[in-house]
Amino acid sequence: MTNTVPDAGKGGRNMKLIALMFLLTFALGGGAGIYSYSALGPGFQADDESAKKEDVAEAPLEKKSLEIGRITMTLQDGLGGKSRHLLINPIVVIEAAGDELAEEGKDPAAALKPVLRDSFVEYLSQLTVREVSGSAGMSLVRKELARRASAHLENETVTGVLFQDFVIQ
Repeated sequence: MTNTVPDAGKGGRNMKLIALMFLLTFALGGGAGIYSYSALGPGFQADDESAKKEDVAEAPLEKKSLEIGRITMTLQDGLGGKSRHLLINPIVVIEAAGDELAEEGKDPAAALKPVLRDSFVEYLSQLTVREVSGSAGMSLVRKELARRASAHLENETVTGVLFQDFVIQ
């Protein structure tokens, strides 16, 4: 067996060639990526934002509040004990296009006020004291009332429900 030492100049040249090929491939890949990104259109991500701005400019959104009125309900204790009263005065905050309201001459949400009130009374009548107690109970009621309002107000966006009064006696 003979031990021969490989030629150092030949191996170094091969390593340089491999490194050069790697850098060339990396540069070509990066260039192709930049080209394809620019081919998508000027400011690809900015198009989404400008489209949103155009929508806002076309139809300015207007926030309105719809007072439902004071609702007083009898709540059961849940344990067969005495009943308590829930006094609630909800306000539904609506976001609608100002052009729609100006064209019709009247507020379509105001026409649905009795329907919303009926839906709220239906939900509140099935609650117990335990379900509405504390901040978690108030949050639960707020979310459900907002969900019910959204179901009835299809053309407007319900952004929330505010409480002028929320009293358990």
